[in-house]
Formats: sequence, C-alpha cells, structure tokens
Amino acid sequence: NEQNRFFTSAGAGFRVKVPIIGLLRCDFAYPLDRDDFRFHFALGQTF
Repeated sequence: NEQNRFFTSAGAGFRVKVPIIGLLRCDFAYPLDRDDFRFHFALGQTF
C-alpha cells in the first residue's frame, strides 16, 4: 500500500514571484528507491 509508505528522493526546484499570477513553483525530483523521474509544477504557496 503506497499511501502508508515513505519515499526518498533527491532533487532541486525554484520559486519565482510573478506579477498577477503569484508564486510559481517548479520542482524536479529523482526517487532513490524507484526508477522513475518526477516533475512537479504548481501555482501558489505551499504549507
């Protein structure tokens, strides 16, 4: 059951404050315990 497991990864990301839109986030991560690559893109603030 993947909902109750912890995963490890390494990566980098950046944040840019864009007028009108707000905070723009872009993250790249490579999982250390699986063989796939993940890209995350989001608008707004994280908590």
